[in-house]
Amino acid sequence: MKKNYLAICRSLLFSLVMFLVAAKEVKAAYFTLSPASGNYDAGSTFDVVVGISSGEEKVYAADVWINFDSNILSVNGVAAVLSPAFPFVLGDQNIDNDAGIVKIALNPAISSSLDAQPANGSLLTLTLTAVTAGSGNLNFICTDGSINDANIIEPETVSDIIVCSSNQAASFVVGTGSSSEVNPTSVPEELDTTGNAESASTADVGGGDELPQTGVLMPVLLLTLFGVFGLGGAVLFYRL
Repeated sequence: MKKNYLAICRSLLFSLVMFLVAAKEVKAAYFTLSPASGNYDAGSTFDVVVGISSGEEKVYAADVWINFDSNILSVNGVAAVLSPAFPFVLGDQNIDNDAGIVKIALNPAISSSLDAQPANGSLLTLTLTAVTAGSGNLNFICTDGSINDANIIEPETVSDIIVCSSNQAASFVVGTGSSSEVNPTSVPEELDTTGNAESASTADVGGGDELPQTGVLMPVLLLTLFGVFGLGGAVLFYRL
């Protein structure tokens, strides 16, 4: 009986620990990217918004580290949104389009960590250019327990509460653009390979080697009429 009682207590304790761990993970913070996908022509420019979701956890500061496919995409600039999810001062910005890495520091903008609030919403706008055709990905550089990558800092213990596995990625497809596509029906069939419109008009009348049929029919018609009138006159004269 005592062994059964101990087994039940261990089971309840394990369930309680797992519940607390799960609850902590639900509250933990992560970064988002919006839009998370899209199709763009090579040479076009578009914006991607970096957001944050911390649930009920308060946020004091953050570091945004992102890697991207530098042969497909390039990052032109970074700007804070008008009403960010938590107040911050835009710190160091390191954009390396050769290595495909963006590092941005979001420093505290409040006088006391006691004024920190939960952060759920937009933070930054990244302006990107579609370089060449292909599929380009954006991913947050993040390792659980590391401070030399993406971080979300809570104010009470100034510790990192980010859950790397919850960070959202993005993928964009870059095409060559409609300007490079050739429509074979746009060239009239009558045109020759030089595109000379005069050649097309010549083709309509037989290619220019034959005379128009109207140049032959006119004399034949005139001779026929003269013959008919002459025959009619001869018949009339004979009857008279």
